[in-house]
Amino acid sequence: MRTTTAARLRRTGALGALAAAALLATTACQPDDEAQGAASPSSTASAGSGASPSAAASDAPSPTASATAKDPACKGWKGIDLMLLPGVRTEGDRAYLKVQEGTWSCPSTDMPVWHAIGPKHEIRLSGTAKISVNHPFYDTEVNKPIDVRVFLDKADGAATASRMYFAYTIDKAGTVTKLDQRRRS
Repeated sequence: MRTTTAARLRRTGALGALAAAALLATTACQPDDEAQGAASPSSTASAGSGASPSAAASDAPSPTASATAKDPACKGWKGIDLMLLPGVRTEGDRAYLKVQEGTWSCPSTDMPVWHAIGPKHEIRLSGTAKISVNHPFYDTEVNKPIDVRVFLDKADGAATASRMYFAYTIDKAGTVTKLDQRRRS
């Protein structure tokens, strides 16, 4: 006969195993440079309750999916990227982007697949950030530089129209200093 305590322990153990597998999978795909693509201290502190833990856990890559990141089809699609979401906010001379971090897996050779690994949150964008973008900002699949102010003016509309993913770099204060939009063909 099963007791409620035993059932609770089994559920807790299963959730712990799932969390450990997700953590193992995401740390296997960490970038070589700690400052590039790392979650900022302010991003985890300001994350709030935008996403439930169960939603984040269901989007996490499986260990087998992460293992495929070493395949030639996945070359260049590693590390942690940002998905830009609608919700750009400015306060005086400071700008904040609404984003979600994620990693990539390559179950097929056609296109990498995005896996969210954290809650939706805001992250500060430096006023001197180096930003390069392609479609829908420009009518091209080749990244071109864009001014921070022009990027901020068009970011909400672009994020509403299509999903955009960026490789990024942050400074020690957790401010984004570089955004390079991923080209998805």
